Amino acid sequence: MQRARIQYKNAILYAGLFFSGVLAAVSFDKPQYLFVFGIALLFLSYLVQSLRGSYFKGGYLFGYGFFLAATWWLSVLEGYWYLPFLLSAYEAIFFAVPIYLSRRFFASNSEIRFYILFILISLFEFLRGYGRFGFPWMSGGFYFSETIFKKALSVYGIYAAGWIFYLLIAALASVLFSRKKITSLFIAFILLALLALPNAVNEPKFAEKITFQLLQDNILPSEKHHKDISQREKLISEHYRKLLEMASTDYDLIVFPESVHPGVYPWGVLSDSKLLDLSAGGSVVILGCESFENKKYYNSLVIFENKKTVYKYDKRFLVPFGEYLPYRDRLRWVPVVRDTTDFSFGKTQPVVVTSKAKLGLGICWESAMPGYGTEAALKGANLLVFSTNDNWFLHTNQSRAHWRHTKSQSDASGIPVLQCANAGITGVYFNGKERTLHVWQVDSLIGSVHLSRPDLRYLKAQKIIEKSFLFISLAVVILASLNSRKF
Repeated sequence: MQRARIQYKNAILYAGLFFSGVLAAVSFDKPQYLFVFGIALLFLSYLVQSLRGSYFKGGYLFGYGFFLAATWWLSVLEGYWYLPFLLSAYEAIFFAVPIYLSRRFFASNSEIRFYILFILISLFEFLRGYGRFGFPWMSGGFYFSETIFKKALSVYGIYAAGWIFYLLIAALASVLFSRKKITSLFIAFILLALLALPNAVNEPKFAEKITFQLLQDNILPSEKHHKDISQREKLISEHYRKLLEMASTDYDLIVFPESVHPGVYPWGVLSDSKLLDLSAGGSVVILGCESFENKKYYNSLVIFENKKTVYKYDKRFLVPFGEYLPYRDRLRWVPVVRDTTDFSFGKTQPVVVTSKAKLGLGICWESAMPGYGTEAALKGANLLVFSTNDNWFLHTNQSRAHWRHTKSQSDASGIPVLQCANAGITGVYFNGKERTLHVWQVDSLIGSVHLSRPDLRYLKAQKIIEKSFLFISLAVVILASLNSRKF
């Protein structure tokens, strides 16, 4: 009977952990839901503490619920209904392992167990975003975009700001679920002050104002990836010509979406005389296209000025399984793999100096790379420009999620950002203010934006602070393990 009660209680706790993970992911939908994210993490603290079953299973269920809610949109793609289940099955490990370690080795120390739990979660969050297989989507710091803590990103960076928030939740969990309430309450106050302190940071200095035109498409995945090559090229050409007709030389900066051009660069001057003419009157034109160089294909942005190409940026952070297949050469025997080609990883710098602005360039997924905007700002950029293809998201909420990641790059770097979407959200954002187009509408967003000169001291400090948090977290875990009676 006693065993049956424990099993029943654990079943409820397992279900609670799964739905807490779902709640944590759903709270990313709007900045007002930051407190919901905190509540979900407090639920995690309580449920993990109460669990008497498999700690790894409990952590895995939380992670599976989190990533399933974050990637469910993949199931709406034709023929890919299984993808969110596979991706979540792998990514859930990055919650399962830290939760298992915290309960297995530090449960006896009630004073620090919650701190160890969230320090380990933050360390594994860094690991899941690291390297070519990294998946930093919806890391903790991204939740701060547009909130009262958005300036914390400009001082601490996306990872370190997230770690401070995790520690704040650990302190609150200690207040609620352990005995040392006064000490933890004091720590919570200090951590909250750390998050609020950057609001006193000076605003960035503004430079000149430039005008822009962002051209938004509404192409469907079924059109862009049509099985009939001739039909696919026809559809893409039709969409491209519509945008080309809308483009005007009245603006300093004209931006096209990712991979909007039907050809492969370099394609020859005559085939795109209209495109080159756009840059004849002093406009800077940014075009998303595929390019071919040194026998390799790249996902690129080509920048035109004065009727000539002045720069080509090749995407450096590719989407695993979307833009390249790991170990493709070993899988050539598989029919579906044999006739496909990967994009190659770009090596060009993401910053280009034009007559209008110093542009920090990025393509799609790159806006979800923590520190991407800061890197560009440190190299002199005073405006971020992301060109993206969000038609994969269809009519789901993930266009908003991607836009939040993009806005986080602006909050962290202190410079404004433009995003031009090939179906999705096209918009301009800086310091909590934004303008966007309606999703899935052929249109252009026209406006102006002040270039900014952020304080480079804060940007340089981000790198130091993030590395410090990483090493301090590792040191705390090591010291705690040495003092633990479980070892």
